[in-house]
Amino acid sequence: MRNILQCRVLFGFLLYVLLATSMDAQLASPSIAGNFAGVLGNLHVTLHLQQDQAGALTGTLDSVDQGAFGLSCAHVTLSGRQFSFEVPMVHGSYKGEASADGKTITGTWNQGSPQPLNFTRQITVSAPAREMATRNTFEFAANTRTFYTFVPKAEGPLPLVLLLHGSGRNGQVMVDAWAVLAAKEHFIVAAPDAYDPAFWQLKMDPPDFLHAVVDQVEAKHAVDRNRIYLFGHSAGAMYALLLAILDSHSFAAAAVHAGALQPDNYRLFAYAGRRMPIAIWVGDQDLLFPVEQVTATKKEFESNGFPIELEIIPHHDHNYYVISDEINGKAWEFLKKAQLRQPEAAGQH
Repeated sequence: MRNILQCRVLFGFLLYVLLATSMDAQLASPSIAGNFAGVLGNLHVTLHLQQDQAGALTGTLDSVDQGAFGLSCAHVTLSGRQFSFEVPMVHGSYKGEASADGKTITGTWNQGSPQPLNFTRQITVSAPAREMATRNTFEFAANTRTFYTFVPKAEGPLPLVLLLHGSGRNGQVMVDAWAVLAAKEHFIVAAPDAYDPAFWQLKMDPPDFLHAVVDQVEAKHAVDRNRIYLFGHSAGAMYALLLAILDSHSFAAAAVHAGALQPDNYRLFAYAGRRMPIAIWVGDQDLLFPVEQVTATKKEFESNGFPIELEIIPHHDHNYYVISDEINGKAWEFLKKAQLRQPEAAGQH
């Protein structure tokens, strides 16, 4: 009888250990170091989390649309899947729950009143593609300027796509999004940093600055000058559309995601020297560039003789990075058809 009781006690203890181990596994903290994007009301925010060797988390928060970057996060805590942090500078706090795979965080932002705020891990390309990107600097107008490049292993001269980043970003992000496609399709990508990360401006980032970037690229690899293209997202898209008007002889075509002209810029069509092909993609849920505003931009380009295409993406908001592979593929298919000067037919001179 005593042996039976001992066996029962031992069995119960083992069962308790197994259940406790199982529960600990279920409650184990996922890895959440990295970059996350979310939308708070109609504001796009990004959360950058780092984890040291001891496992302690630190972070910063960006309110992209408000131009507020690098807001320091305090008391960044992950217990099991329960995640929280504070942003003392704006008297705000966040509490949420991370998914088991660490790809999403669902929770609530509180800054006087609670608002839902869900984060999704931003997709990045594989490490080899990032390693192939190169950071470059040069002097322009008495300032040291930075741009990033990816050059595929192919003989030139090659097409070149100039990539213009969105507000609060830099050229590295754009090269990361395009490098795999550029390697496959054999074209060069170059992505300069705007003088002010919040926006592009004609005074500090004039057409001559982009021409200088092209010259820097060409100093290291042959470029097909008839096939230099523009691609921009958000603030970069707005600037690419301006350059399509003001610098039309330098680029064969332009493609943009989530951008439009301001009505004040319509007068610039008087300076357009060439009607280059343009393509625009925008989500039907984009709060920063509503479909009505983008459609008005399309009509204005059309009325001034520009061939322009517009694709409205169902159930898509402003977040380029979650569908960048799709957008970039379509953009390249559009861009590569255009050349500044058509090649001569055989036998013609």
